[in-house]
Amino acid sequence: MARIIRAPAAKADAVEIWAYIAADNPSAADRLLNRFDRIFQKLSTQPLLGKAVEEIAPNLRFIPIGAISSSIVR
Repeated sequence: MARIIRAPAAKADAVEIWAYIAADNPSAADRLLNRFDRIFQKLSTQPLLGKAVEEIAPNLRFIPIGAISSSIVR
């Protein structure tokens, strides 16, 4: 299994996202961060998961977080 490394900017973004959502619904904010964690774990075993978006950056992949991606992380 690959090691998951989160950049400081990614950590800060996650905190900001959590705080924004938690202002209205703390449990929903917690669920979203848990979903992020499940996707990161899945990516550590399946790094080619998601849609390639080479037009933006080499080796960049896109995974939407929401109802569409729920089947990916079950």
